[in-house]
Amino acid sequence: MEEDLQSIADRWLPWPGKHHTTGRRVLREQFQFALNKLIYSGFSHIVHGTTVVTIDTGANGMLRQVRVTKHGTLVGALEYFAAVDETGVQRGGHPPSSYLHSLVADPNADERQKLRIVRQLIAQLPGTVRFGLTAGPHAKDIEILKKAFNGAGFRTWPQTTFVYSPPTDGSDLIASMKGTRIRTMLRAAERDLDVIEISPAEFVSFFVSNLELAGKRNYCSPALDYALLTDAVRRNPPQARLIAARRKATAEGAHPNSIEAAVALTWGGDGLVKLFRITYNPCGHQHGTKLLILEGGVTAARNGMELDTDAATEGGREFYQRFGSFTAHTRHEFLRYSMRWYIHQTAARVSEAVNLLGEHVDLQQRVAVLAKTKTDEWSVRHLMDELVARIARLGLKGWRARLQLYRSRLVNRRMAKVCERAGVSRRSTHSAGRHSFGTNAMNVEGADIKTAMDAGGWKSAKLFLETYVHSKEAGPSLAEKFDKQSGKIGTIVAQPSERKKYRFGKKG
Repeated sequence: MEEDLQSIADRWLPWPGKHHTTGRRVLREQFQFALNKLIYSGFSHIVHGTTVVTIDTGANGMLRQVRVTKHGTLVGALEYFAAVDETGVQRGGHPPSSYLHSLVADPNADERQKLRIVRQLIAQLPGTVRFGLTAGPHAKDIEILKKAFNGAGFRTWPQTTFVYSPPTDGSDLIASMKGTRIRTMLRAAERDLDVIEISPAEFVSFFVSNLELAGKRNYCSPALDYALLTDAVRRNPPQARLIAARRKATAEGAHPNSIEAAVALTWGGDGLVKLFRITYNPCGHQHGTKLLILEGGVTAARNGMELDTDAATEGGREFYQRFGSFTAHTRHEFLRYSMRWYIHQTAARVSEAVNLLGEHVDLQQRVAVLAKTKTDEWSVRHLMDELVARIARLGLKGWRARLQLYRSRLVNRRMAKVCERAGVSRRSTHSAGRHSFGTNAMNVEGADIKTAMDAGGWKSAKLFLETYVHSKEAGPSLAEKFDKQSGKIGTIVAQPSERKKYRFGKKG
């Protein structure tokens, strides 16, 4: 029965064409996710006699595992993390220690049963979380995973990664590298640098400071990284190792705090040691990162595993190809985004967002053109790097016209349901979009009123300031700024310990 419902959805919700809008595609994916949850979270279990449970597996409730059982026997499991980051966004993904590898635990399940089990697992994922779940290069039943996640409103992003299989006889890893130059570089790095262990706090701090030093934006969440790495390090046995390359002491003097690069290594039950995070000082030793990757190979050999890298960029591919012993593989990331990101980052009204056409987006110039707004026509909105990356993964070509059923009110209904489940007061797309954009724009250092108005398409300064710019704790914030300017006088010290009681209001 559930297969019939799924086929009806596929028939009436085909992929969009060239006139199909970005917003409507997002809405289609929201519908697919809700439909998968409807079919496979309750109805499917009744028909097939299965039960499902979600348990906490660590990191103070951030890590969870969905389990599907039949007659008390485990037939499928999916572990993930979900938490709110520093900006209030709910992020989710696979645990740092393990990719999606073997979701189906029933060895006797056929292709159809495996697909159903995976869909049942996906149906238990929370709908308010922005997910990025990666299936490793050796994941089992990858075609079934792709079909299940695509049918539930996820987008599939193939990634090229390089895998290194270290020798298991304990021989020198540098000698196993086929590149002559890389062997010379690694010998030089061994001569100049020591590999040391560092804490999660030290790693995250070094990671953030290097991005700031390089003037790059951080797309990760330092708070979530710290929590997940701390949990992985404290497990018994540990599932993470945080290492750094530090300059050796010389005759001229010791340099105990001169860290050149750092790597977070994680591993679990998928047979891979992963380069979870890599960071380096832009002005540091040029071979520090190479030495740490070599140490990652040592860790993989010690655990009888392979070393998996991350080479999604062209520069990353060239870097790992220099080693000569890394083999290219493909892994798949399953992504789920929300229209809220587009509305929030461009100040577009929801009616304008759902009508954005792929032909009106220029990712090279980082702009989107709104054909018609409330007060203007062909309004240009500039996109931030993160939104450019997200739209790029949508695919702007090969769309077919469809889905005229989506309207602005449906987006607001969806947001109302999200707010209800999150236990917060109801917010409309206009509140999360234009109001948030106006307020946040005025809080950016160096931004002025005219710049914010032009970026968001406002014509009236009075309307912009009175309606869309909101202050938060204005009194304490301004008082603190005055204190920094003039210096505090010590009013706290002057306050008597026993304060006199005052009665305010009418006396009689």
